Amino acid sequence: MDARLNNYLAKIAANKPIDLAKFREFIASLALDVGYLASEIQAVKQGRLYRVTFMPPELERTLQQLAQTDATSRTGKATINRSHDVAVSGSMLIVRPAAAGHPQVVVFANDRVAQCPFAPSRQAVIVENLENFLAFAAAAEFLQQRCDIKLAAADYIFANGNQISNQLHQAFLARYERIAIWVDFDFGGFKIAANLAKLVPDTELHFVLPDDIEQRLERISKLQPVNQLYQILEIANQHPFLQAAGRLMARFNRPLEQESYLA
Repeated sequence: MDARLNNYLAKIAANKPIDLAKFREFIASLALDVGYLASEIQAVKQGRLYRVTFMPPELERTLQQLAQTDATSRTGKATINRSHDVAVSGSMLIVRPAAAGHPQVVVFANDRVAQCPFAPSRQAVIVENLENFLAFAAAAEFLQQRCDIKLAAADYIFANGNQISNQLHQAFLARYERIAIWVDFDFGGFKIAANLAKLVPDTELHFVLPDDIEQRLERISKLQPVNQLYQILEIANQHPFLQAAGRLMARFNRPLEQESYLA
């Protein structure tokens, strides 16, 4: 239940005055799927406050229903079509284990141990881009031949953007002794890497860059936005494993999508 909403409705039901302007602002902030005008909420002034005498019936019914809803769960909010107000209670990661040829799903739920159908390896590669994750053979060959990272028997984990840094994944990712982070060479990629560093501070992290990264960047004409460039450099300076990549960004100021590595 929403305590603030319940407080307003209790006062209205008891014919007690409220701050009408704040009440109208509060209702507007709820973004209700109800058509009404603020002026339709009628009230009589009582001192510096107002006693509400009328509300549109549909609005009143919706507020009453919302007040009686479990506001802490998506299922409760879903009864009034507002499930997106609450975070999902769990998560999942798609992983291609080193010991298996087919991707597996690791399921996470609040306050529960991850349901992992395989024994994790000691090393992992986090792949931001789905196209690269699906092109496993080409991706593995690229990492072995063009990158200064030796990853024998590594699990490949689909990052799904910054969702990889979900706190629910912490215990699972912390099992790995070494993680290679294969992301776009841009602000988003640096941000993902920094978030992972906070999530698993005791894990050895590597930012994947091919041995011909300079030639690739020279072929890019698009520049990184200046405000993002400054943020990237600030992030890189805070994390030793990102400093080499940060120097490259400072020199070239060009973003590079990881899909281009397999072109």
